[in-house]
Amino acid sequence: MNPAQPKPRQAARISWILYDWASSPLPTLHATFVFAVYFTTVIAPENGSFYWAQMTALSAFLLAFAAPIMGRYADSKGLVKQGFIVSSVIAAAVTAALWFIQPSSDFIQLALILSGLSIFFSEAAFYFIMDCCR
Repeated sequence: MNPAQPKPRQAARISWILYDWASSPLPTLHATFVFAVYFTTVIAPENGSFYWAQMTALSAFLLAFAAPIMGRYADSKGLVKQGFIVSSVIAAAVTAALWFIQPSSDFIQLALILSGLSIFFSEAAFYFIMDCCR
């Protein structure tokens, strides 16, 4: 930590710890174990792994380009906390919407779009979290 920077408040540290604890299951359950397996075995058994890999790669690629832009904008406008909140709320909403994905190939595109948005915004929230807790 830079000595010129103020130390994080205790409440901010506790908030970060609780957020990290609460958000850790999302990538584990959604992107790796539960929904990814459901998608590749039930929704799209023939090409599901290919579709899932493409969606994950696209989300990561878009985030790699968007994160510096979002961070610079948030820093310049003083909107870091709002960026964190918006990213977290969008991630939670699109992840919750995955509940409505039916076990049918008719839902492949919707599942991929929602999953991609969930991954993008949940990871984007992590870009804002460190600045929020100063």
